[in-house]
Amino acid sequence: MEIKEIRLVKKADENPDTSDLGQYTDTLSDWCIVCKFGEYYANLTDEQKEEIPESGREYRFYNPPDNGEKEGTEDFQKYGKQDYDDMKRYQRGDFYYYAIFAEVEFYANSEFHDGSKRAMTLKSTGVWGIISEMEDSEVQSVFQDQLEELIYTLKGISFSESDFKTMRTLPIKTVNK
Repeated sequence: MEIKEIRLVKKADENPDTSDLGQYTDTLSDWCIVCKFGEYYANLTDEQKEEIPESGREYRFYNPPDNGEKEGTEDFQKYGKQDYDDMKRYQRGDFYYYAIFAEVEFYANSEFHDGSKRAMTLKSTGVWGIISEMEDSEVQSVFQDQLEELIYTLKGISFSESDFKTMRTLPIKTVNK
């Protein structure tokens, strides 16, 4: 088998799981954040509570994720507001989520009837939900893990040690999909 190219692929996650940031809701509770004020319902004045819209085109409240803090504590409120701010940043497009996986394109040992080689692509399972603000060193670590997974898979389909030596010397192309 002949290895043609190795690629680090970054693919936009168009429908990411943002549950680690919390969720919007129309269900009122004492420890939800009222979007109109950016404050917990329990901390609002009576006047502010009267100003909460009955309904609207957007969710009125935000529930922070369960980060293990007891509702109402200082830490709960602090981290909940940080998560709410992060959710708003995500919605503005200040950061995004993507997936990383490794791909190898190779020519199989079999040929078509006209003598041309069969090109095949194999990719790792990938890691989804990577935040765009992740440090480059962490991204490289994820890529290395994906590359090792790919090598493990290739060993199962008759790649030789010389193929792997060749693979490690090839330049790695970064592709955004």
